[in-house]
Amino acid sequence: MELHIDHLVIITGPTSSGKSTLIKSVASGKLDADIGSIFPGEISNLPSVPAMKYITKEYLESLNVTPGKPIPGMVLHYDFLRPYKKMLKSYHEDNIDYLINRANRVTVYILKPDPEALLAQLTRGELNGKELESEPAGMQLRKKLTRSFNMIPIGFRKVLKRLIFFNRKSSVTNFNKLLYFKYQDPEWVEQWYGYFNTYLEEKAKDGKQVDRHYIKPAQGSTPTWKVIS
Repeated sequence: MELHIDHLVIITGPTSSGKSTLIKSVASGKLDADIGSIFPGEISNLPSVPAMKYITKEYLESLNVTPGKPIPGMVLHYDFLRPYKKMLKSYHEDNIDYLINRANRVTVYILKPDPEALLAQLTRGELNGKELESEPAGMQLRKKLTRSFNMIPIGFRKVLKRLIFFNRKSSVTNFNKLLYFKYQDPEWVEQWYGYFNTYLEEKAKDGKQVDRHYIKPAQGSTPTWKVIS
């Protein structure tokens, strides 16, 4: 069953940037007027899908998709570090490309916290408050694997990754430990904003309508947000 989307809304940023919190705030309507004005009014009624969920026939049937008729909209919760995490050559190999290609228009909300806040949130949320003293032993191995994987056709790559990273929970935990040290270099994080922005510009040059908004999460017990641009 083919999927067509009238309006694809993407809420994105690196791991621990506040995507889930923003999505919950949007869905509940708990946003200040300034930030709320940049979101479509119908967003709280749109189905939400994480990028790691493959769009299966069963999933589309649950949305009452009619072949040849676009669904009004969809919200994609997307970690733009996925190509790094999944050892992909580019965003064109990830599920996000599938969804963008099937959307009439795309609005992207990019979360950009301060580097210190991003590291603090990763430590507090993904690492349960534990600060690490040394880099994971597999960091250098991962660099070599990434270079090697990029020379392998994607179909074979997926099979190899299943064999290497058979323990999914352990793999995710180790990845977050790796990010703890990567996040200490603001330039490393900034380059991923650049990679993702370049990808969106490529989609726009191909004729896709893509609108972008940058949002800065504020620290505090009550989530607040500021539109950067």
